[in-house]
Amino acid sequence: MTFYTEAFKVLIQSLRNNYSDNWDYIRFGKEPAMTQTKSIKLFIKARLNQLGIIRSTDLLQLTSKIEKEGTYFSYLYDHLENQQSKELLVQVFAFRLLGHKKVKLPLNNQAYWQNIARVDELFDKTDSIDSHFSGFKLFRFDLNKLGYPIQLYFAPLGIVIDFVVKQYEYHYLNYSIKAEEGDVVIDGGGCWGDTALFFANAVGGRGKVFSFEFIQSNVTLWHKNISLNPNLKSNITIVPHPLWENSGSSLYMKDKGPASRVSMDSFPDQTGRVDTISIDDFADQQQLTRLDFIKLDIEGAELMALKGAARSIKRFKPKLAVALYHNSLDFQTIPQYLDSLELGYKFYLSHCTIQSEETVLFATAR
Repeated sequence: MTFYTEAFKVLIQSLRNNYSDNWDYIRFGKEPAMTQTKSIKLFIKARLNQLGIIRSTDLLQLTSKIEKEGTYFSYLYDHLENQQSKELLVQVFAFRLLGHKKVKLPLNNQAYWQNIARVDELFDKTDSIDSHFSGFKLFRFDLNKLGYPIQLYFAPLGIVIDFVVKQYEYHYLNYSIKAEEGDVVIDGGGCWGDTALFFANAVGGRGKVFSFEFIQSNVTLWHKNISLNPNLKSNITIVPHPLWENSGSSLYMKDKGPASRVSMDSFPDQTGRVDTISIDDFADQQQLTRLDFIKLDIEGAELMALKGAARSIKRFKPKLAVALYHNSLDFQTIPQYLDSLELGYKFYLSHCTIQSEETVLFATAR
């Protein structure tokens, strides 16, 4: 089967659905995509136009439009290593086009909601701090009941994604891709320190985690969370620079926590400026003799960061966990770029929410 054949089949089947229990965006204060939509046909038109995938209202042309515009998904589909990843990619594609009322992603099952309820019992509701993001509060969690010797301020759903679903680990049957004991890890997109702590626990005392985060309000919370974990603190280092293709380029920003605005050009209400760094230059500066795992979830800059890591990837052949969901084109350009390095990377796909966010490409060199 080709991607186009499978995508069309899933899309047509999905049009018959009308889920009423497939939504948890209420946690983020967002409105369902179809609230103002009178008909499924108008919804499809609006949704596909928004994504730049189709402009015609004629559903009979859907197959040809997918074939014409779905190239970036097709490339990855053809290069994924197993059928489970291929089927997941088609489901993600359908969800991005049709939304939550028509497509239910695999994670939306009884175990997911049980984990939500379980994690909701693990935090102190009287101990919270401001996240600097849309008024959200972060609560103090003790994760020992989940098997992690970790305490941190975080959001309940984030705990589920990071520590229960394990967003930056890939598991299928007897095969896994993850940070392991003794690994040296680059944590691209450190935010509040949650992933740094997750990786530090995985790599142990012989490992090392370099966490890249440069938004000042995020950095403040990062330090607060790391300080709560003296058992892990010694093998975590924060790097207050954005990852990019080269080092020394200026990046301008407006600090709004996870919703911060960043730009290569100066803008009127900016609150700061910071210089970029490439993974290759960082590895040289640190005189790294190994680099085992690279995680990148950096708001659409993943491809540029990978280009700035070419020498390191060729030298160390690290395991990779790269977010694809920020930009639809990344579903094509990121695996294509890794293929261009001619290292024989094998690709697997994971998706760790019941919405369109958190699609991660895992890769290992042959």
